[in-house]
Amino acid sequence: MRIITAFMVIFLLTANIARCEEKISFEKIREYLDRPYVGMNYHDALRADRPFALVFADPKDIFSILRFAPAGEMLVKEFDGKYNAAILSVKDDYNKRLAEAFHAKRLPALYLIDTKTQTYMAVNSRDYTPNKLRIILNDYLSECSSEED
Repeated sequence: MRIITAFMVIFLLTANIARCEEKISFEKIREYLDRPYVGMNYHDALRADRPFALVFADPKDIFSILRFAPAGEMLVKEFDGKYNAAILSVKDDYNKRLAEAFHAKRLPALYLIDTKTQTYMAVNSRDYTPNKLRIILNDYLSECSSEED
């Protein structure tokens, strides 16, 4: 169960692995099982110049991760270079406290962070479909760029 969960999180939701042309080995998947995050480091992403898509996830909850996977794959493929992204595992104590600070009630929980104004918005879980999320991500990008003017 852990291997399937890790595979979905790693393969579908991270840009580096999603772009790999080689088949991902189980050894490589096991490497990531106990990592506190996948993608960009949270603190580095907050200091970057582009919006940040932050996902809190529990690697044990395969149903939720599978449900989010198509939207995550779309985020990686269509918004690469427009958003920084990270998946934080709430298995890690620091990330769990961070999720609590964001008031993440249901996992996975997606937040869009405007790194320039240090504000964020929560994305409702009913919008975790590629089509709905695409609209939200484009709108948020427009809002972030209009604040610069």
